[in-house]
Amino acid sequence: MKSLIALGAVLISGSIAFAGASQDKIDSLVLEYYRGQNPRVQSIARLMNQTVRTEDVNCPAPRPAPGPSCVDVACQQVGKYNCDDFSEIDTITKACRGNYDGGCVAEVCDHLGKYNCDDLSEITNVATMCRSQFNGDCVKSACDHAGKYNCDDFSEMENIAKLCVGVPASCLDSVCAHLGTYNCDDLSELEAVGNSCRGN
Repeated sequence: MKSLIALGAVLISGSIAFAGASQDKIDSLVLEYYRGQNPRVQSIARLMNQTVRTEDVNCPAPRPAPGPSCVDVACQQVGKYNCDDFSEIDTITKACRGNYDGGCVAEVCDHLGKYNCDDLSEITNVATMCRSQFNGDCVKSACDHAGKYNCDDFSEMENIAKLCVGVPASCLDSVCAHLGTYNCDDLSELEAVGNSCRGN
């Protein structure tokens, strides 16, 4: 469990460049993000004028409304002739288990390019990597921060998708805005922010 954090934590405004953001700094910014997301915790803490445990504040952000299904997006990527018999649809359906919708699949394929996401084996690998994603927002956000050349092959996208499991894009964006571009533009930095946003 995380230690108690005082409510009087200093808010960071603007984009400040740090010589490497410490995990304590990242955790503090995530705590401030979740405090802003949960007014009930803010009100209770003000009334009690006490410390609030991180786990009391780190409530999950609301899930976005689902978009097109994973199966629909996957079939659109591979084309109708690769998604028109039972075995092909069964393979895609199994790969899509655990996907909230097709948003992550669409976002990953957008970064990989059309020719890296247009056959059954490629799309099943993408759908599998996207399990437990709310949609493609976190993947898009992480790639925006990392840059397109850090999000253009399968292994890079697999790492991005892994760091985004259970992470709201708004948390990633909020913390990275405070840390500054140079403290939030490579995979290890984004993983540290993602882990904190997830509550690890």
